[in-house]
Amino acid sequence: MQYTEHLNSIIFRAGREAGRLASQSVEAEHLVLALLMHPDCEGYKMLVRAGADVEALRTYLDGRTSSMPTSSYPPFSRGTERVLRLTVMEAENAGAAQAGTLHMVLAVLRERVNKPAAWLETNYSVTYETIEALLPNAPKVDTAA
Repeated sequence: MQYTEHLNSIIFRAGREAGRLASQSVEAEHLVLALLMHPDCEGYKMLVRAGADVEALRTYLDGRTSSMPTSSYPPFSRGTERVLRLTVMEAENAGAAQAGTLHMVLAVLRERVNKPAAWLETNYSVTYETIEALLPNAPKVDTAA
């Protein structure tokens, strides 16, 4: 299954975020940081709709900035690879033609053992089930480029 342009852009940007934060690998928090740079995408809009303070989330995830960023693109962690597989699964379950940012948000929250999911649940009670309950019956895919 293919990713939407938004999701492709976010995955690429996540690698840059990981490098900027001098991380050894691309983690779920880098995916979410990259998502937060796209307020016009469905995943971002759904976090806001669910009641998450996206600026507070950005501050939390960005709080680990290192003074020695790397210029390389680190590899995906196993957790990130799992999130991306779950993203495709979410899209397939929704009957979507492509995997988009909303599917990625669902995958991050479904995984539960990553920093963004734990923080969203603890601070805003935003969980996989919260987002799922807000979904309309029709499959959702990003339409903006």
